[in-house]
Amino acid sequence: MGFVILILIGLITGVVGALLGLGGSIILIPALNQVFGAHQHLHQACAMILNFVVVTAAVYGHRKAGVLRSDILKSTIPAAICGVIVGVELSEMRLFEGEQQRFLTALFGVFLLCAAGFNLQRVVRPSAAVGDEASSTTAVPLWKAILFVGAPTGLLSGLLGVGGGIIAVPAQQIFLRIGLRQAIGNSAATICGLSLVGALAKNYHWWANHGEDLFAPLAIALWVVPGAVLGGLIGSKLTHVLPTRWIGGSLAVVLVIAGVRQISYWWAN
Repeated sequence: MGFVILILIGLITGVVGALLGLGGSIILIPALNQVFGAHQHLHQACAMILNFVVVTAAVYGHRKAGVLRSDILKSTIPAAICGVIVGVELSEMRLFEGEQQRFLTALFGVFLLCAAGFNLQRVVRPSAAVGDEASSTTAVPLWKAILFVGAPTGLLSGLLGVGGGIIAVPAQQIFLRIGLRQAIGNSAATICGLSLVGALAKNYHWWANHGEDLFAPLAIALWVVPGAVLGGLIGSKLTHVLPTRWIGGSLAVVLVIAGVRQISYWWAN
């Protein structure tokens, strides 16, 4: 039944990841830890492969909807790629090796809860300063896109194994003043670039530093990918159909559940 569970996890990961512009790690890593035990580095390596698959499917849908901003992406994608390389190197520090990887699990959980708090605030007390027009064409300074979106998205993606959307989506709303749907589309496109580089770097470290089977993350990913591709197409479609407050509320709920799960693994160990 293990492969059936992996396929279902992939489907759910694809729908949620594409719908909210997150990639898929915040669903995949806690789900794999829950079902197969807490193996943070292994599951991060697998998740970074899956992120690329989910967002590639999602970007197709967002492009058709016309919400991608090439002027922003030309800054965020290169910055995120540089950031993810640094983040992966940091994740391999001695502090997070072996039994100590539980600290990485806890850090991931705390981060998710902080992101959930932000999104709950946006739902309960929406700011008039943050618009929701998917067709916004307001000029964005390149340094803001690099410093506040691209670089931190890549850094946290590499360090925690997440897609980066939990930073990229709210950061674009706050610092770049663009709407939620447009932020989700840009987030998916940014993750598409950094996740491929991050997957290669993380999986190399999995093999070189942990002395483990190089193909273990890939073996898991192969069962998860089919459902994730279908889910990614469905999720990107729903992004442009559901009310934005529903999307924001769903994002907050997902982050809370995933964050609590991650911290529970650390507490239990």
